[in-house]
Amino acid sequence: MTMNTDPVLPHSGPSVLGLLSCHSPTPAILCCQIVEMERKETKEKKPYVRLKVSDGSATAELSVWSDHAAFAVVLSMTKGQCYAMEGTFHAGKYGLESKDWMPRLLSGEEHDAVFAGPPELRIKQANDWAALISLVESLPDSSLRTLAGMLLMGSEEPYRRAGAARGNHHARRGGLVEHVSFMAQTADAICRVYPELRRDLLIVAVIFHDCGKMIENQYEREGFEMPFSFRAEAYGHILIGIEMVRTLWKKLPEEAQKDDLMMHALCHCIAAHHGELEWGSPVQPKLPEAAALHYIDQIDAKLEMFRQAKAIGKELAPGVLDGPRPLPRTILTLPSLLT
Repeated sequence: MTMNTDPVLPHSGPSVLGLLSCHSPTPAILCCQIVEMERKETKEKKPYVRLKVSDGSATAELSVWSDHAAFAVVLSMTKGQCYAMEGTFHAGKYGLESKDWMPRLLSGEEHDAVFAGPPELRIKQANDWAALISLVESLPDSSLRTLAGMLLMGSEEPYRRAGAARGNHHARRGGLVEHVSFMAQTADAICRVYPELRRDLLIVAVIFHDCGKMIENQYEREGFEMPFSFRAEAYGHILIGIEMVRTLWKKLPEEAQKDDLMMHALCHCIAAHHGELEWGSPVQPKLPEAAALHYIDQIDAKLEMFRQAKAIGKELAPGVLDGPRPLPRTILTLPSLLT
């Protein structure tokens, strides 16, 4: 199994996510795509443009007033174009703010590289993918290992492009790989504490549990928008994931197909991973691996929400941050032990 190498993008300073947490002016070259733009006027009839930009780490809004040096260039921008925005930015009440930024249209490899995300995110996602591949290679030779390899190698590009959700957690290009990789590493650790769990089933169930999000939460090839589709809305990622398992199973050697107990166990884990009927699962977990999968999923999703809130949440008091839904109204932070 191999990894793709993404093109290098000139980039300096924090990403969109990093700038949203900067409340003091911070120099940066922000390489991003124009997701939306709207011409507006104040009550006093002063014109301005409201831009929505994304670089894969997050999406932010930026107001450009008519007296801004970049205003004429902004008027010529169109949705979908990619720019390098160089200037001094900080997080304001309504998004990013900057009085001195100037844009430069990206082209060629620079344009393509925007969709791999800012350098720190790109490196993280590459490492997450490598960790995932390594875990698959560590599994004993079996139909489950073969199935996981068929999915990851046969659908590498859409798997690595998809988000893990439309909101709340890992809602970004490549978010699915981040979510699944951390879950798989957690599953591996849990299996060392609970040896009665089938490690191969649990890790492969992690890899497949959200594979339907390649359809349900898929980003455009050259964009940061996640369009809806009839198929995704008709079935949802759970049923699509089960369909993918059964389709791949039919590609195994004929003898392997006859022993379909593990196929049914894997499909059960996918079906039950939301945990409760009212949370969207057609069946509750009836295998210990299915129960473990559900809680591992919850752990990673919840901790990512805390991570995001800590990165951009407004400080209400020392150690107290504004907590976005579905977290509590406030969350608490402690001094980091990392140096």
